[in-house]
Amino acid sequence: MKNDCDIYAEKILSGKIKGGHFAKKMVERYISDLARQGDKKFPYRFDLERAVRPVNFIETMCYHVRGEWASRREKVHLELWQKFIIMNIFGWICEDGYRRFVDAYIKIARKNGKSFFAAAIGLYMFIADGEHGAEIYSVATKRDQANEVFHVAKQMVDVNNNFAGFVTSFRNNLHITKTFSKYESLSSDYDSMDGKGIHYASIDEYHAHKTKDLYRVIRSSSGSRRQPLFFVITTAGNNLSAPCFEDESYFKRILDGYNHNESQFCAIYDMDKGDDWRDKKNWIKANPNLGVSVFQKDLDTQYRKASDVLTDQNEFKTKRLNIWLNNRSAWMSSDIWNRNIGKFDLSEYDGHDCVCSFDLSMTTDITAVTYLFKDIEKEKYIFHHNFYIPGSNIIEKERCDKVPYRTWEKEGFVNIINGEIIDYTVVCADIIKNAKRFKIKEIVYDPYNAGQVTNTLEDAGIQCIAVKQGMGNISPAAKEFHTQAVAGRMVHDNRCMDWMIGCTDIYQDTMGNIRPLKPKYNQTGKRIDGVITSIMALSRFLVREQAEAKPTISFF
Repeated sequence: MKNDCDIYAEKILSGKIKGGHFAKKMVERYISDLARQGDKKFPYRFDLERAVRPVNFIETMCYHVRGEWASRREKVHLELWQKFIIMNIFGWICEDGYRRFVDAYIKIARKNGKSFFAAAIGLYMFIADGEHGAEIYSVATKRDQANEVFHVAKQMVDVNNNFAGFVTSFRNNLHITKTFSKYESLSSDYDSMDGKGIHYASIDEYHAHKTKDLYRVIRSSSGSRRQPLFFVITTAGNNLSAPCFEDESYFKRILDGYNHNESQFCAIYDMDKGDDWRDKKNWIKANPNLGVSVFQKDLDTQYRKASDVLTDQNEFKTKRLNIWLNNRSAWMSSDIWNRNIGKFDLSEYDGHDCVCSFDLSMTTDITAVTYLFKDIEKEKYIFHHNFYIPGSNIIEKERCDKVPYRTWEKEGFVNIINGEIIDYTVVCADIIKNAKRFKIKEIVYDPYNAGQVTNTLEDAGIQCIAVKQGMGNISPAAKEFHTQAVAGRMVHDNRCMDWMIGCTDIYQDTMGNIRPLKPKYNQTGKRIDGVITSIMALSRFLVREQAEAKPTISFF
């Protein structure tokens, strides 16, 4: 009689359940291992009775604690793919009777029940695995993330009266006095893990780990245990230098048969190379719970948003489709930027309110100054840019940067200043002259190396506001700039600025914060100075608009 593992394997390989390459390789490994039983070179056997124990425990003792099923107080019903993973981890036994798999790597997209899955297995290891003094931990780089899994486990205990007689539930601890076992959360305070004898650790969102330090400490804390389990569960991320990406490459080689590690279980649900991420038929490969806890309507909504906004697209690809990306990526498509290219007569804004921003370059590079106005009738933000570049070696600069600076000067897009360096007195003189033409409410600037310029401007009676370009300051402003660009609510009329937009890469951290990456000086032909000044100017303009309407919190 076929068990749930056999049924799932058959459906994946027949195509009744659509799976990616590595889902197929996972079930092929299971089938191959079944055939290898009895071989002296393969000292493992599949014990069906032990395989179904955790499945029965979870489906009998665990209740849903979130969403519509929780409101109806329904018990957990595991899907076939979940049963396959659990039964493999717990069903394969060594000759000495202990479990074969010590490490498990599970890669599934967001909303597929990662926290529930890790918590339910943790409860089984805590209560029913027969380990005296079991130490169970949910682990992550940050306390909030570690608590996410622990609190799901705690809620499962709290809603089931059957646990009340022997499991004591505290705010940050589950405890069984009879077996001296405990379940807690841990974050990346490595020293706090000394002396622990870990029986089970769930490592959540491994993609966010910058180093292997936390994992190594956890992995080395189980010396006194016969059959510990280290359960890594994660989505893809946006840092190809992260240990998760490196380890996943190794796990994929295990599934492809190039590497051999009999104690490592791997379940990788992701898109295949060459798959079109826009094709909805492929989304189930990264979402085995599609139609259960993952809803097509929600994916469609997120996809529509991702189609226009690059940062949302990156988030959709990594978190909902499990596609690894580099955290450095092009920011804005030409299609979006073209919505914001237009012509205007600057004289129409004489006497109008204006926010100015400047970004001082190295003295041999480009300095940018941006003036921002609001056209009430057109409901547009109008950007006027002045770019300054030294004239010395201008032909070589054109060759390196691959842009026609001299032509742009003739067209009024840049100012080529005689000499080898930028003369900041010229920049100041232009700003002071324009302050008589426009109502410059304030000038925003990066304080680095700007003392000479700001002193001159303040002496001329112009208010200057220093803004450091850290992630906390620049991320909300950059996102707002992109939002305005998508809506086509800006007007830029400078070809040099158009070029700089195309030069702009962004860095996105694991929290979704973004910042434009300044190209390394003299190592690339890219420049983004006008992008930085535009972001700063728009942010301050919006802050001023909001302040006039009601009290608000500044981006800066």
